[in-house]
Amino acid sequence: MKISIAAFAMVTSLTIVGCVSPTAYGPASSGAAYGYSESERDDGIWIVRARTNGAGGLGHGRDMAVYRAAELMSGQGFSHMQIVYQNGVGTIGASAYQSGERMALYVKGTNSPAAPSSDDCVDPSPDQCFTLNVAETLDRLRPRFARDQ
Repeated sequence: MKISIAAFAMVTSLTIVGCVSPTAYGPASSGAAYGYSESERDDGIWIVRARTNGAGGLGHGRDMAVYRAAELMSGQGFSHMQIVYQNGVGTIGASAYQSGERMALYVKGTNSPAAPSSDDCVDPSPDQCFTLNVAETLDRLRPRFARDQ
């Protein structure tokens, strides 16, 4: 039986993808590792980063960063969080090892559901700045990450 190299590569890639689990929710052990990290700037804005492999699909890194930001804001007593800047990139490769997502969110805690002011929005596209309810965000994303905690 003859099998083409392309067909073999596709079957091999599908087999490898089946063996890779989505990046577990947790802190990254270093800047290059999968997981999340955060730091607070002097102006009270938190920078939350997430890096994930491709097994979780596109959006897994964004959701991880948003979930971590909601945890931070909840821990500080805020009912809402303002996303004032976001930057991310997703790559799709032949396997989960060649795919992944990196996301950085700049987040500010607030107790108001109002959208960020134009002065607070540091994203060059103002439509990328918005406010999320912290409790609703945690409830919506918890099922995706609860298994990892």
